[in-house]
Amino acid sequence: MKISKQTIFLIFLILLILFIIVTFILCIVHFCKTKKDDNFSKLQDLRNFKNPNTNKSINLRPESLNGVKRVYVSAGMFDLADNIYSLGIGGLLSGPGFSANSFTEVLCNFTKDQTNELRDLCDKWGVPWWGIVGELEKIGWEAYCPVRDGFVMAPAIVAVSNMTVEKLFLDPDGSNAKVGSMFEKSTMIKMLKDDKDYQNLLSIEQFKLDLNKIKDSDLLSYMQWFLIKGLSISIGANDLFAMYSSCNCCIFNLNGLQADSGGLAEVGNLGSRGVPISIIKSQITADFAGNNNPMPTMTASSQSTVFPTLLKIPSSKSRIYSGLDGALTNLKNKISNLTTDINKPSTFGNSNYSLPLPPLQVYWSAIGAMAYFLKHKDKSIPTTGEKKGHIDYKQDYTDFWLNNIVNAKDTSQGFLSFAKKCGQNIYALHKQEIWKNIYEAWK
Repeated sequence: MKISKQTIFLIFLILLILFIIVTFILCIVHFCKTKKDDNFSKLQDLRNFKNPNTNKSINLRPESLNGVKRVYVSAGMFDLADNIYSLGIGGLLSGPGFSANSFTEVLCNFTKDQTNELRDLCDKWGVPWWGIVGELEKIGWEAYCPVRDGFVMAPAIVAVSNMTVEKLFLDPDGSNAKVGSMFEKSTMIKMLKDDKDYQNLLSIEQFKLDLNKIKDSDLLSYMQWFLIKGLSISIGANDLFAMYSSCNCCIFNLNGLQADSGGLAEVGNLGSRGVPISIIKSQITADFAGNNNPMPTMTASSQSTVFPTLLKIPSSKSRIYSGLDGALTNLKNKISNLTTDINKPSTFGNSNYSLPLPPLQVYWSAIGAMAYFLKHKDKSIPTTGEKKGHIDYKQDYTDFWLNNIVNAKDTSQGFLSFAKKCGQNIYALHKQEIWKNIYEAWK
């Protein structure tokens, strides 16, 4: 059968059109993949953060699980029972054992008999005398614990609230504000005029502000508001930096009549980032007639499992929880499983190390990093080596923290300097386009 020229031409035309369509589709797929990879790379690059105030580079990526094991010890800061589990009775006894800050819940004036009774109770219920941080030091692991390594907010807020006009126009080091500093009067006036959030707040409170005649008292009120807000988010972001960018595993204390809301946020964030977690819960109170709400526990285990103690209690001992596994025992086994065969996607535990942080999370980590390194010299927090989990102040703390807080004669001035540094950090960060964009897009 003879094929006409028209038929041949038609077949050729159809094939050509199909070729063009397929090529077009492949180009779109390639473009989208390239765009996706490009966005992935840009997000990863954000983790190579440079502090705009100090110009120092900070790696916002945690350690790999195959290296050092750095545990985020997640437990409430405002509950004595939580602090006892985190730091132990021994860690909370009076003296500079665990923190340079003054905590009202420091334990003191126990008699010898009372101390012995406490030791018996700790032994009976499997509560380590030196807390979780002490047990981690004993096995050669590292820890970040908010109650030990974070910041207390109250004295800093008091210092800002008591700030006078005379101290307003001073840089954090106490010198007269330099040109371009956020504490220079002209800069402060511009900040106030540009800050629509603050102006809206005043409007809601029916407070009239004449932007054409800004007084020093207006600037004082504005900067107190700005610094307290900056202080609050910096202290929270400091813990987020430790979660996202320093620690690679977690122990979460779920005990409490009501679980600590900050701790629940932490375990949710860490779980969604694929960080190995183990949960301690020994009391019987819970949300559903003694049963745990599965949402927090599912972040830690494929069986929604919790453990009544930190350590495995030997069966030979006639104690409560005898023979049961502990949260730290479980975490050690889990990390071993997750690092044995890294080629299996089902047992890959380094997601937080490998995957870039989403924009909002990397923003908070960046703010937290600037606060963290006002106090600590390094991500790795050195201890005294006594296996008690006590930090080595001289090795760990920066000169700024030692001079302004630990050894300061007037800590109120030191806390004001700290608050001003936190405000300065946020002011400097928001001057950079990428961070300003994240702030504007996600607020």
